[in-house]
Amino acid sequence: MRRPRTMIDLTQPSGPAVTTTQLAQAVGLSARTIRWEIRLGELKAGELKPPSGRVKFLIPWTEARRWAIRIGVIRGVA
Repeated sequence: MRRPRTMIDLTQPSGPAVTTTQLAQAVGLSARTIRWEIRLGELKAGELKPPSGRVKFLIPWTEARRWAIRIGVIRGVA
């Protein structure tokens, strides 16, 4: 059974680390695009390698927020 997805609010100054799927939903892009940005080095993330083999990225809240501001999805605090 899948866990219900929770929408994140990047306008908040702090929060927990987010997954590529959560960040993708928050900014309106695909998780594949988020993973591509990580591989290009535009977005910093921690990498988890579970036994299943699929790499899972966790993006710190501050990094996710910085990136969302940089791409123009949310406004930074002036």
